[in-house]
Amino acid sequence: MTAKKKSAGSKVSTIAKSNGNTPEPKVALNKALSGMSVEEIEQQLEARKTNEVTELETRLAKLRVESDTVEQRIAALCGTVVRTRRAGGGKGSRGPRATNERPLAAYLHEILKDAKKPMTARELETALGETDYKSNSKNKYVVIFTALTKNKEMFRKVERGTYEAI
Repeated sequence: MTAKKKSAGSKVSTIAKSNGNTPEPKVALNKALSGMSVEEIEQQLEARKTNEVTELETRLAKLRVESDTVEQRIAALCGTVVRTRRAGGGKGSRGPRATNERPLAAYLHEILKDAKKPMTARELETALGETDYKSNSKNKYVVIFTALTKNKEMFRKVERGTYEAI
């Protein structure tokens, strides 16, 4: 267990308390930091952060150029453009974004018109799987439900969780 003891010049030194069995030595501060004020240490940390961000941005720019070169090479070989970057990409991306000829609401409207009866989002999810609509979404139910509630000019809520085409 450690206790912090304030001394002159607003410097903080850490003293280790003994557990009663064996005495612990006083923990020395880093010599480079011991002569600096808190403001100077904060400035140093901010400068290091800024430098690291600059280095990472430079590295990212180089990787993007390399990625564009690889995509151009793939396009030259296959005759199609393959975009591997997504908005928001990162760790959770699931490959290139799926594209469709029409928006999801148009597919849902067509399904409901053909069904001639109200349907739930789960039923629409099943029916949508039989169309050529593509999605990388892990949870299509949420995407469908959002489309139903946002497009009030196309869909009417008949009862809880059930919608029909207008």
